[in-house]
Amino acid sequence: MLGFGGCGATAGWETIQRYRGVQLESPTGDLAHQDSRQAASAAYDQWTAALESEHARGFPFAVAELVLGLALSAFAMGAWVGRGGARRAVVQITVAQALLVAAAFVAMPRSRAAEINFRLQVAESRAVEAHQPIDPKTVPALRIVAHASTIAFLLFRTVAAGLIVVALTRPRARAYYDPQAQRPNEG
Repeated sequence: MLGFGGCGATAGWETIQRYRGVQLESPTGDLAHQDSRQAASAAYDQWTAALESEHARGFPFAVAELVLGLALSAFAMGAWVGRGGARRAVVQITVAQALLVAAAFVAMPRSRAAEINFRLQVAESRAVEAHQPIDPKTVPALRIVAHASTIAFLLFRTVAAGLIVVALTRPRARAYYDPQAQRPNEG
């Protein structure tokens, strides 16, 4: 639970920073050749342009992801110490976060595709500099694998969120997390 909250908050903050114009990574990284640096920089610029084109949807999603991630982390810690209602809040926030991630995935295909293109361009440039160029025939297959991995990650997060919800709604988990809320106040 805490990991989901932390990852969500981090992803939201990184996206907000990108929209603010902060460059979180060097587009050219450790590339030595000028041609490689230019190709990577151009792919990074395309990614930035795709993010800007989806700003109206992307920025609210990023803020929501940050807020939900922080809330999930706070309520998860509260649930661990037996705060009344924290477990129910964790369940609700986990469902909301899973729906948000799925909605952002569907609503922002251009920026996701541009990020994949950037990452593949950097990988291709590194391979050329290492004198092990990638066969141009395999680049479309790598692109398909990269897109499939984003779908697989979305499915993993959704299934994991579902398992968290199921686990937290079991009678045994309810008995574990809610006992302090049912005790009379001490003192």
